[in-house]
Amino acid sequence: MDENDFDGDRPRQLLVCTYGADCGAFLKARDGNAQALADALKEERTRAGLKRGLYITKTGCMGWCRYAPVAQLLPEGIVVRGLEVGSAAESVLACMQGGAGLGERVWDYGRTRAENADLRRA
Repeated sequence: MDENDFDGDRPRQLLVCTYGADCGAFLKARDGNAQALADALKEERTRAGLKRGLYITKTGCMGWCRYAPVAQLLPEGIVVRGLEVGSAAESVLACMQGGAGLGERVWDYGRTRAENADLRRA
């Protein structure tokens, strides 16, 4: 994969913690398969015709174990928690809009801890 693989100016990648101990255990217990969430997101992304606009990658631990399961959206640099198989289509569309619509499930690395807390209270 290189810059020629992407459509548009802002390629996005969603890193889905699948192989981390806490995320993997949570996903397996909830969905019956630790990879089901990432697979559902990939399926919905492809169905929406966004295969070259949003890359979805299964990863190991990202250090947000307390909030399992988590994903990180790049290049925005936001961590998202609480994604579900049943809302994969909505999640894919929100990712294509830079995370807009994900609400309190987002932690933005571009903001301070206090700013992130304020967004959750709003």
